Amino acid sequence: MARKAEKLEEAVAILRKNIIAGYYGAAGQLPARTVLEKELGIPKPTMSQVILQLQGEGLIAHAGNRRLQALIPRKRIPLVDTSFAMFLQMQGFEPVTEYLAKPERLGMDKELADMFGVEPGSLYIARIRRDGTKQMWYRTTSKYYLASLIDDESLAKMQRDERHDVILDIKRQAGISANFLTEDTIGRLPTPEEQEQLSIARNSPVLEIVRTSYEREGGRVLWLNKIVVVASLFVLHSEVRGERLWQGGEAKK
Repeated sequence: MARKAEKLEEAVAILRKNIIAGYYGAAGQLPARTVLEKELGIPKPTMSQVILQLQGEGLIAHAGNRRLQALIPRKRIPLVDTSFAMFLQMQGFEPVTEYLAKPERLGMDKELADMFGVEPGSLYIARIRRDGTKQMWYRTTSKYYLASLIDDESLAKMQRDERHDVILDIKRQAGISANFLTEDTIGRLPTPEEQEQLSIARNSPVLEIVRTSYEREGGRVLWLNKIVVVASLFVLHSEVRGERLWQGGEAKK
């Protein structure tokens, strides 16, 4: 009896470790129960107990047709670039960043043109990357800039150095800065391209956060920052200090 309980705990520990380490991908599908039973060296009744225990921990969910889905505990993970990398380091992970395309001048499609408030075909420059760890990808970040703000020298710097801060070039060369920013968030299913980039299943939801930066004078859109994150890994979180918003029973201006 003691050996049976020990084997159960062993199997739970192994499967728990594999799920948290991203062995099955970000919110990915687990192998068939018979395959897991063989891998863990346990009989069917013990496998049922393992599943029940990990379901109670929020690490496994049924996904229909007797399939099992691996779930990763959601965390309040910062979405700002530097803080995000620092967060992963604090958790004992080694942050990994991969740039997916060289920056170049491209023509906007209608959707992007509408976001910028310009005519389709207007030129822009994109910088696209994905961030995560060696085990899994957490997010993609796409930054879109008006091409008219970036000269040939700055573009060449972007192409040589993936981390070159082109916004400093824009401020220095064009004397333009952004003083107003909006942020919109939606939940949706990933595009085929995002499925491949993030190594997620077709039915794994994502959160899309679009930050729009506007010019100080005139309100022109200068650049867009679109972050797409694996929804099962994140919790939307904001902190509001009431005393900063309200004073004496009235809204503080």
